[in-house]
Amino acid sequence: MADEASQNIEQEEQNATKAAADENARELRKENSEHSDSDDEVVKHTSKLPDLTSSSSGKTKREQPEMNIQLQR
Repeated sequence: MADEASQNIEQEEQNATKAAADENARELRKENSEHSDSDDEVVKHTSKLPDLTSSSSGKTKREQPEMNIQLQR
């Protein structure tokens, strides 16, 4: 009879440990899902790069280089 009571207590402790582990896992999943949603928001708000092509010619716009000539004596 003492062995049976001991086994029942051990079984209840194992069940309680498993329940606590399951609860912790649920909490972690909940926290991770909240954080992953905020990552998606960053992607949605990224800015578009400016269009560097001219609509008429289709070529890349370039600025004229500045002349930097030094006179030597």
